[in-house]
Amino acid sequence: MATENLASSQAPPDLRSLSSLTDSDTEELDDCGTMKNTSQWLHHCIEYQGTKPYVVPSLEDHRKAIELIIADQGNNIQDRDSVGVHVTNVSKDESFDFDSVHHLPLPSLVELWPVVLDMVYQEGSDRCFVRIKCDLNSMDGVTALHAGLNLLEYMESGKISPYPFTASNPPLPANQFENFQNQLGRVEQGKLMAKTSGEPGVWTRSPFMHEFEDTFSERPSRRYTSVDVSFKTIMKRIDEAKQILNIPFYAVTVNYSPAVALSISPTLEEAMDRKKRASNIALPPDGTGAPAPMNAAHVEMLFNTIFLNNYGKHGARRLIGKVVGYTWDWSGMLKSFAPFFHIVQIQDKLFFRMSASPPDMRVLEESKLFDDIGKFQSFKELPFYSSKKC
Repeated sequence: MATENLASSQAPPDLRSLSSLTDSDTEELDDCGTMKNTSQWLHHCIEYQGTKPYVVPSLEDHRKAIELIIADQGNNIQDRDSVGVHVTNVSKDESFDFDSVHHLPLPSLVELWPVVLDMVYQEGSDRCFVRIKCDLNSMDGVTALHAGLNLLEYMESGKISPYPFTASNPPLPANQFENFQNQLGRVEQGKLMAKTSGEPGVWTRSPFMHEFEDTFSERPSRRYTSVDVSFKTIMKRIDEAKQILNIPFYAVTVNYSPAVALSISPTLEEAMDRKKRASNIALPPDGTGAPAPMNAAHVEMLFNTIFLNNYGKHGARRLIGKVVGYTWDWSGMLKSFAPFFHIVQIQDKLFFRMSASPPDMRVLEESKLFDDIGKFQSFKELPFYSSKKC
């Protein structure tokens, strides 16, 4: 497998050869080469069916695409110099399907750039992929997805479509800190109930779910390769899942790009209504920011929620071919984390993903709520990043 690296138009002053990083370059790594701050890394993978076999474009063309994307979406990026691009050329004797590409080793460029768009080709194939590694401290996930679609557009037509969401979300609520305190109170109450009525060593929905992390071998996940029902039907099924699992709240991201906030909404109606969703914002306690790190505290704080992530509609109207595969993947998502559902429409196609702890997924599988909405396959989520030095 051959790979080539390209930094974006303005590299950090200390950017050197990626094949010979010095000690000062890797101070963000621990002794085994594991990045210390990967708990806020989001990954998108987009599979694109082009109209003819690809001849791998020049690196200069990819550089120009990034320059245009940054110019267009600069207000949605914390630091305009934080975006890099990488090209991977997969040899013809290597697998070139969605799962194999999504799980390719990440380029070492990700250790220096908060956001990296990795264009993946196989010479002569009429398909290509875009992998997007996004440190959520630098860019929100919706903007990162749009940047990936823009890269595809530019490589095909030399043009990009504008960011699809022009209306701003309502202002942050005056009672944001009160909402935070209310959720914190539920966490403390949940801890007390678990200590007084829970059975030791028996999994239950409580802020202590993370204590079972090491007892689970994996976090079951489904990636739907086709969706045969409407958006409204999927939302209805998710709401039924919330009832079956006896979970009282939805955790819903509210975008204030490049930062976000999190709404804790009791009903699907409030979770889907812009004004009501904003009025329920509880995290962070004040203002906006990056999503919390994927750690035990995150599991605690959202123990009584379903994490619902709706990315809306992305027309990508400059594309001539079709986006045929896509997934959202928070690397290192804890096996004990709240049930998670992600839905997005790209061009005219719905993409849907779900995952949950083993006990919750067992209940959902037995309910068969999601068995007839389309074709799906088990999906292995990416682990926390490691440069594998040990």
